[in-house]
Amino acid sequence: MASSSSYPFSGRSMSPLVGTGNNVWSGLYVFTSTVGFIVLMALLRIFYIKPYYVSTWWYLGLLLILCMVASVVIFGGVVIGLWHLWEKKVSAKVEEDNDRTKVESVANKYSQKNVESSTIVQYGTRPDFKEIFATTNRKWGNVDVGVFVCGPPTLQSSVAKEIRSHNLRRQLHDTIFHFNSHSFDL
Repeated sequence: MASSSSYPFSGRSMSPLVGTGNNVWSGLYVFTSTVGFIVLMALLRIFYIKPYYVSTWWYLGLLLILCMVASVVIFGGVVIGLWHLWEKKVSAKVEEDNDRTKVESVANKYSQKNVESSTIVQYGTRPDFKEIFATTNRKWGNVDVGVFVCGPPTLQSSVAKEIRSHNLRRQLHDTIFHFNSHSFDL
């Protein structure tokens, strides 16, 4: 028997555990940090290393590391800030679109009694996790769903793989699945 608990969308599209989120913003972060590093290194070379004839290897290495950190903090920080503002704007828009009656009807529709009666127990075969996650995504939409798995390591790894696959392909308004593994020794 599989069980999932879901929570309303928390306003974050990036899972801190799996690293899912909007690939455009993640790519922009990497690109901007890299370009910032190149610009900082060029400026450092033009205005400091060449004019003052800096040639000590450890000092040049220290300057290189300083440029790396500065590019991530300065240039990447701007992208993260813009990403945060964009996420707030999108989540506010989603909140406006959802009214209280929709949330109440979903809560009533999936009450404990309804979940227990709709559970299908299969013997001898492994469930089709891709179909289960797709169905949950269609039914619930933009929510965080915790998936608890208890079983052999092969079962846990196949569920984790499918969750990771779904989260990497997800769109902005799709369900975010969070994998949780529990093993009990007797």
